[in-house]
Parts: sequence; C-alpha cells; structure tokens
Amino acid sequence: MNLGKQFDFLKDPSLDPGIKKILLEGLFDEKRAKIDAELKATEAEESRVLENTKLRHNTPLILALVGTISVFANGLVTCFLAKGTLSNTVTLGQLKAQLKENDTSLEQQLKESFIIFGPCSYCDQPRQGPTEGNGT
Repeated sequence: MNLGKQFDFLKDPSLDPGIKKILLEGLFDEKRAKIDAELKATEAEESRVLENTKLRHNTPLILALVGTISVFANGLVTCFLAKGTLSNTVTLGQLKAQLKENDTSLEQQLKESFIIFGPCSYCDQPRQGPTEGNGT
C-alpha cells in the first residue's frame, strides 16, 4: 500500500497510535483549510465580477443608450410605414385620375355616337341612348 510521503509517519512503529491520530487529523485539517481558502477566494472573485456586471448594466449611460436605440427603431418603423402610406396614396390618386379619364372618354364616345346617328326620324330630337329611348 503506497500512501505517499505525507503519510510516511504512519509506517513508523516507534510513534504512539495516539500521536499518529493527532498528526493525521492535523494533516487533514490543513488540507481542508487549504481547500476552503481556495473556495472562498473563488467565491469572492465571482461576487466581484457579478457586482461589476450589475454596476455596468444599471448605469444611466446604458439606460440612455437603450432609450436612444428604442427611439431610433421607432423612427425607422414610422418611416417605413409612411413610405407605404405615401405609395398607397399615390396609387389611389392615379386610379382616381384614370377613372375620371375613362369617364370623360366614355362621355365623349356617347356624344359622338349621338352625332353620328343624327336626330330621330319620328320627333326630330337627338336619339337617346339604348337604355333611355325606344331603341330606333
């Protein structure tokens, strides 16, 4: 059985078992204290890093930056929506103009058809459209 150099005193037959027990407990206490110290140092470092992170994330500069980004994003969305509305308005205006042009063209064609057919042979009045008159 190989225990290492730290535990060589356990093999010494001249030492009293009580002393061996005290030495062994002291060795274990020393190792436990070393591990506890390392754990406390690690916890202290983690706590310090967490506090620095919390401080950085709660500063007014970060809040102002987040607010600025939010306002900028809202402005972009409004700009895109306004462009869509403007495009729809232009398209609606074009449709209205085209309808008005078609109405004018249709009225002109109706007037020309009345002129071509001439007055009514029965009453010497201009002929009416197909839905209004007698159809002759």
